Amino acid sequence: MTPFSIAKDFSRAPAGRTKEDGPHSGAALREIFVELLKKGPIKVDLNGTLGYGSSFLEAAFGGLGGEHFDFVSDQESLVTEIRDYLPSREELIRDRDRLLDALKPFAIGLACFKSTGVVSLITGSTSQCGECAVCKAHDLVIPIVTWIRKGYQPRRRVL
Repeated sequence: MTPFSIAKDFSRAPAGRTKEDGPHSGAALREIFVELLKKGPIKVDLNGTLGYGSSFLEAAFGGLGGEHFDFVSDQESLVTEIRDYLPSREELIRDRDRLLDALKPFAIGLACFKSTGVVSLITGSTSQCGECAVCKAHDLVIPIVTWIRKGYQPRRRVL
């Protein structure tokens, strides 16, 4: 676990959401976290700063995955607030599956458009004749979606 003290390694006065807000913004810290997460989990020391704004915390930690962080803090309420910005693995999987379900008709319609010049996002692949572009796209898209759902892990870590 990589140790990281926000006060010592980043700033005693972290503030702001975006990089335009200054060099000690949540977005700047997030970039550091993304690089450190490539090496493994991070033990974040939250003590020693002048305080944290909610926009800073959301920008720094939002959506990174709660399993990757351990926190050291004198204020338990601060850790609780940060944990609210960190989704669990189950939430990330649920969101990924919802996205895949939403993208299926678009992928099928795109394949149909590419081969026939006609887009049918409503019908999708209802006839299953196996010969038309929609059916062929369905036969290609469904195994890919299934493969991703079964836990395909890319070779490089994507956050």
